This record gives sequence, C-alpha cells and structure tokens, in this order.
Amino acid sequence: MARFLTPSLKLISVFYCFILSSTNSFGQDTKVIEKAYPDGKPSLIVFYNPGGEKIKEISYFSNGQIDYEGVFKNGLEHGKWTYYYEDGQKKFEENYKNGKEEGKQYEWEPDGQLTKIEVYKEGKLLKTIPGKSGGNDE
Repeated sequence: MARFLTPSLKLISVFYCFILSSTNSFGQDTKVIEKAYPDGKPSLIVFYNPGGEKIKEISYFSNGQIDYEGVFKNGLEHGKWTYYYEDGQKKFEENYKNGKEEGKQYEWEPDGQLTKIEVYKEGKLLKTIPGKSGGNDE
C-alpha cells in the first residue's frame, strides 16, 4: 500500500506515526480537545492513558471558566467530580466509586452558602443533611 503514496504523503504518514508513537511511548497521558466553541476555546477536554482509556474530563463554559471536572476508572466515574457556576464558584462536589455515588455529595448556592450534603453508599441515597441556607431533608 505504501508504494501508492506520493513522497509527500509518505513523509506526512511517517511524521503522523511518529507523533502518535511519541505521545504515548513514555507512558504519558494524551490530552484531546473533544469539543470547542466557535472562537476556538475548548468546551471539552478529555485525557486518555497510553492504553486509550478515558481517565479525566474537563468541561468549560464559553467564558473559559471550568464547568465541571472529574476522573474515570475503567470507563466509569470514579473519585471526586466538581461542578462550578459560570463565575467559578463551586456548585456541586460529588464522589464516585465504580460509577456510583459514594460518600458525601455537597451542593452550594451561587453565593457560596452550603445548601445540603447528601450521603450515598453504592449509589443509594442514605440521608440528606440541610446546609446553612436551609435545604430539604429527604
């Protein structure tokens, strides 16, 4: 198949293969802009490990502030996921274990007041604790 490529296409192919192999040959993660706004700013950046598995995701508002960020393990949400208001104030903080909510989940109002804390075990809500600004005890 390579004999049908022009010399310039061969050079591009070799260069492209070199870039791909050098990106992951030393065990480094790969950062990919999955989505972008019309002005070119990233909307969604995904990180992949050398094996091609998604390990982290960061979403951005159009103003450049982070919308949310979180990590994956075996393709599932795992660990801390944090969501923000457009001004950068923290909105939610969630914890996952193998794709299910686990432990304390926090919710804040735009002014920074804690609204509630929810406690999960293996994806099941155990209790809701009202925050300083009120909240519902579900």
